[in-house]
Amino acid sequence: MKIDFIDVDSAISHAKQLLETERDISPALKSALEVILLLVTVLLNGVTLNSKNSSKPPASDPKP
Repeated sequence: MKIDFIDVDSAISHAKQLLETERDISPALKSALEVILLLVTVLLNGVTLNSKNSSKPPASDPKP
């Protein structure tokens, strides 16, 4: 998904890869960051819904 020319999926994927390879991070911090990345993904998926990719009516689509 892209928002304002930012490839969000790629950025999140890259952050997850870096998180996996990081050895000097506490398990609690790693877990918290994973939850944050998950929440960002869920929230962005909701924001990008429109009548073409969901069951929302066309009247609810954002105006250009």
